[in-house]
Amino acid sequence: MAARKAPVADAHASLGLQRADERLWVMKVPKFLMEHLQLCAANGAVSLGTVQQAPPSAKPIVRAPPGAPTTAYTLTLPEDGRPEGLPREYEFRFASPPPAMYVMSRGAAAKDSVLAAPRLEGRVHHRGELRPREVSGEYRSLIKEREDRANAPRRTMGIVDDEQSLLKKQKLSHRQMRADEAAAKAKKAAQRQKNSQSKAAQPELSSRELKEALKGCFARQPFWSRHDLVRELGNENALGKGLEELCVRVTAKGTQHYGDYRLKDEYRTGLPAAGGGDGASPSVGGASSLPMP
Repeated sequence: MAARKAPVADAHASLGLQRADERLWVMKVPKFLMEHLQLCAANGAVSLGTVQQAPPSAKPIVRAPPGAPTTAYTLTLPEDGRPEGLPREYEFRFASPPPAMYVMSRGAAAKDSVLAAPRLEGRVHHRGELRPREVSGEYRSLIKEREDRANAPRRTMGIVDDEQSLLKKQKLSHRQMRADEAAAKAKKAAQRQKNSQSKAAQPELSSRELKEALKGCFARQPFWSRHDLVRELGNENALGKGLEELCVRVTAKGTQHYGDYRLKDEYRTGLPAAGGGDGASPSVGGASSLPMP
């Protein structure tokens, strides 16, 4: 047996326009005041409050938005049923009226759960908010506590808010980057000072002494780069001439010692051979060729 479906409202129900000419105020109400008014309405209160113009001695509205009323209005709650500490008087703060805003409503549910036809309650003439006119010290403390909770860092299960954590990480990363840059600069400065001291410690050699020193270097190893020779012997200005007279440069690309220097063959007497496919012809210093039998 099929279940009975509840009837629904007619999609083409006419819109009630009996109140179309009503001029309405739409006001933003504090949550605590709204809860109090709803409770009073549910309990069948005769009056929720009285709206009236403020007396002439009241403070005038300053910088009223264009189109907003210049007259001050107040809402006064009945004394009966008002909780202790709840402000009794509220003032209306108006904003600029909307260009076109209407309030629609739908009546209470009729029999068989069919909703009544929608009804136009009127056009919004003014809008704004209600604020307590006189705030007690107790209420000010309550507002301050709410602001402090709203502005406090958000924490969930001991985890700091993501935005604050990201900002902290960015600051730490920036500090670490600056520290690394400073350390690199200090290291370069120390290396330059060390190099200058090393060069200053190298004695100035004569042309003959420099050539002998070069031969001594090549006696230890067959290939040297210019940079290593300067670090070893100093005398950078005179080194080029000595290399030109005594050495040849390896120009075969793709080899292990490409760009390095080796002694010319005529100066390699008594020195180890500089073989290995780097453009050097192997030789055996001090060995005389034997006659063929």
